[in-house]
Amino acid sequence: MGTYTILIAVFSFSFPILLTQLGPAPTFLLYAGMIWFVSRYIFETKGVPLEKVDELYHTI
Repeated sequence: MGTYTILIAVFSFSFPILLTQLGPAPTFLLYAGMIWFVSRYIFETKGVPLEKVDELYHTI
């Protein structure tokens, strides 16, 4: 349990540093992917099926 805590702490500290070395385009794509994944997860856990979420994304 303690090992995982240390790994998470190291990763959360080094993650912004790694993003600044990637450049703007990969950073934007990574953040867009995270937002997309989290929004789908939130919709799914609130009881909205993913098919309905896909319909919402295609209507935008």
